[in-house]
Amino acid sequence: MRNSLYGEGPARNGADPLKYPFITTSDTILVAVEVVGPAGAVEALLALDTGASQTLIAVNTLRLAGYGSQTASQPVQILSASGAAIAAMIHVDALRALGHESCHFPVIAHTLPPNTKLDGLLGLDFFRGKELNIDFRAGLITLN
Repeated sequence: MRNSLYGEGPARNGADPLKYPFITTSDTILVAVEVVGPAGAVEALLALDTGASQTLIAVNTLRLAGYGSQTASQPVQILSASGAAIAAMIHVDALRALGHESCHFPVIAHTLPPNTKLDGLLGLDFFRGKELNIDFRAGLITLN
């Protein structure tokens, strides 16, 4: 999966943004990310969710990166279509996605249903201050 994170697309030379393909016929736009923690970098698959104000990552994925309950900074309430829940907020060392890295990045740690094929949601907080372009005709994501 490492190649899908940084190895494909044009060489980055400052002004030319990288373009990342996605499957236009899928119900979900999937983004390969790296969660960096005390145990190293862990690859994860998140759904790009412009309806999520904050990024949410599965507890199991965060454990692999070296985070546990002792690293949670504060409980937060999350709201979804299925109702409200309490989850933990964790600041990961870094979150890498779409050619960008956000350091000391806050994520919501939450247990996902066992049959879920995703590791979480990449929310609007990761994109703030950047230009996000989702080209559905070409099936490309560009982040500047």
